[in-house]
Amino acid sequence: MKNLEYLASRNTGRFDVLDADGPKTTFRLTLDGGETGLLEDWALFDGVNLTFNDVPRGTLAWQSGEPRTLQFEWSQRGRGEIACANGKSYFVHEGQCAAHDQRIVKRQMRYPMPRYVGFTLSVEYEAGSAALKAQPATRHLDFNALRERFAGEEGCRVFLPDRGVASLFSSFFEVDERARLERLRLKALELLVLLDATERPAWMTFPYHTRDHAAALERAVDLLGSSLDDDLALGDVARCADMGLSLFKERFRAAYGLSPMAYRRQCRIEEAARRLERTDDSVAHIAAQVGYRNPSKFAAAFAEVIGQAPSAYRTDRR
Repeated sequence: MKNLEYLASRNTGRFDVLDADGPKTTFRLTLDGGETGLLEDWALFDGVNLTFNDVPRGTLAWQSGEPRTLQFEWSQRGRGEIACANGKSYFVHEGQCAAHDQRIVKRQMRYPMPRYVGFTLSVEYEAGSAALKAQPATRHLDFNALRERFAGEEGCRVFLPDRGVASLFSSFFEVDERARLERLRLKALELLVLLDATERPAWMTFPYHTRDHAAALERAVDLLGSSLDDDLALGDVARCADMGLSLFKERFRAAYGLSPMAYRRQCRIEEAARRLERTDDSVAHIAAQVGYRNPSKFAAAFAEVIGQAPSAYRTDRR
C-alpha cells in the first residue's frame, strides 16, 4: 500500500481517494470546518512519490504514523503549520522547504493563510533509496547522508532555498500534460542531486512561542478572515489577540510574513477568486461581497494578487 493510501485508511472522512489513474491518485482533504483541498499524488518510482498540495485556510486533526520516509515539503504559496505528537511544531513559510522524516508524527495541520499551495517529495528508506540507486543520475547519491543532513538530529529542519533550488522547485508547477510522468521523474532526480550538492543550505531558526501566544495569533487570523464585506479596525484585532497595537503588528508580521491588513486583503481576493470559479455572480457583486465598494479598485487589487483581471480569471477556469 502506498504511503498516502495508508494515511487515507487512517483518516477516513478527512482524507479520501477521489480518483486513481495509473501513477496518479487524487485525494480530497476535508478540514475540520468542512473546507476541502486537493492532493494530486504521483508515484514516480517504487517508494518515491511527488504530491501537489492545494489546501484552503483551516485546521485538520490528523493521525499519521508514516513509514520510514524522508520528505521535502516546499511551500509555493501560503504557510503550513504542523503540530506533532512530541509537543513541538514546525512552520513552513512561503518559499521555504521543510525536510523531515518519520520522527515527525503529525497530530494537527493548520493552514492560516487563505490558500496553501506546494508539493511534497517523499522517499521511502528501503524501496525509495533502492529505486534511486537504479537511476543513473542518482546512482552515487548517499541517501542516508542526505537524510541525516536535512532532517537533522530532531527529525525536521527548515531551509530557504537558494536561487537555483528555488527555480527548480517552481518549475515543477510548469510541467504540462505532455509526457508529464517522465518529466516529473527527471525533475525529482535533478532536485535530489541538487540538494545533495548544496553543502550549506540556509537553515531557518524560529523564536520560541508559548501556546498562549500561538492561540492569540490564531484568534486574530480567524477574525481577519471573517466578515470580509465589513470594515474592520486593526485595534479591534489587536484587542482580540490581547496585545497592544504595536506588539500585535510586530508579532503578526514575524509569524505570517505580512501585515494584518495585507493578510485580510489576501483573504478577500482569495474568496473573490473562489466565487468567480463557483458562482455566476457579476464581478461587481462579488467585489461588494468581499468588501470592495468600487469595482475598479477591486479589479486592480485582484490583478495585483492573482495576475489576471477577474473576468479573465473566470474565463480561464470555466
